[in-house]
Amino acid sequence: MAKPTWYAKKTWSTSDREDFLTRLRAVIGDHEQASALRKQAAHLLQQCTKSTPAEADQLLAGAQELYELFIDQFPGSAERAYVLTALGDILERTGDHDQALIRWRDALAAQRHTPRTTTAHLRFGMLAVQLARIDLYHEVSALLAEFGNVLIYPTDQYQQCGIKAHLHAHAGTRDLAVLCARDAIAATKHIAVDIDAPFHQLLLELTKPTVIKR
Repeated sequence: MAKPTWYAKKTWSTSDREDFLTRLRAVIGDHEQASALRKQAAHLLQQCTKSTPAEADQLLAGAQELYELFIDQFPGSAERAYVLTALGDILERTGDHDQALIRWRDALAAQRHTPRTTTAHLRFGMLAVQLARIDLYHEVSALLAEFGNVLIYPTDQYQQCGIKAHLHAHAGTRDLAVLCARDAIAATKHIAVDIDAPFHQLLLELTKPTVIKR
C-alpha cells in the first residue's frame, strides 16, 4: 500500500505538526507550498466529523494555524479568498463570531480582485441574521446585492433567499419577505435543513396561509 502523502495527515499531534512544517520548508516554490498548506488544512477539517470532540478541537486548531500561515506568507495568492472564507468558517465553529465576520469581509475584499467566487457573503449574512445583528443588516443587504450571483445550488438558494426574507421581515416589507421565504423553502426539496432552527422557523411562519377573518 502506498504511503499517505505528507500533506494529507489525518491527525495533528505535536510530531505531526513538526513533520509537516519540516517538509513544507523543504518545498521549492510558493505555489507548491501554498497548495500543501491548503490541502493539509482541508484534510484536517474533513477528519473532524469522524473524531471525538477533543480530537476535533485539535484538528480545528491545526487547520486554523495552517490557514493563518497561508494568509501571512502568500498575500497575493489567487486562493486567498477561499482560504479566508474557510478560516471564517473555523472561527464560527469555535465561537469566535466577531473574528469570523472579519475574515469573511476580508475574503470578499480579496474576491473583488479575482473572477473566482466564494460563499463568504452568505456565511456573513447567515451569521448576522442568526445572531440578530441588526446593526449589520444594511451591510448584509449590500453584500448580497454585490456578490449574490445566479443561484445554481439549492443550499445557496436557501441561504440567500432566507437571509433576504429575514431582512425584509425586519424592514416591515412583508410581501417581499413572503416571496423570499417561499423561494427559500422551495430549495429544501433538494437539501436537508434544521427545521427547528429559528432561521427556518421564521421562513415557515412567513409562508403560512393568511387567515381572513369575517
